[in-house]
Amino acid sequence: MFSSFDTGKRESEYTEPERFYHGFVLGLLVELREEYVIRSNGEGGMGRYDIMLLKLYPLSR
Repeated sequence: MFSSFDTGKRESEYTEPERFYHGFVLGLLVELREEYVIRSNGEGGMGRYDIMLLKLYPLSR
């Protein structure tokens, strides 16, 4: 899942490396998609998170 926050309006020397790294990490995590819901650039708490993993089937205890 991608949002408008995954791409900036203007490229700069500061945002380009961060966007590359963000895409790289999402690419690594794609293998976990059958076990986790992968969220990108969402709002959480008092700000925004880069990547969030939610377990699809939590262990019942």
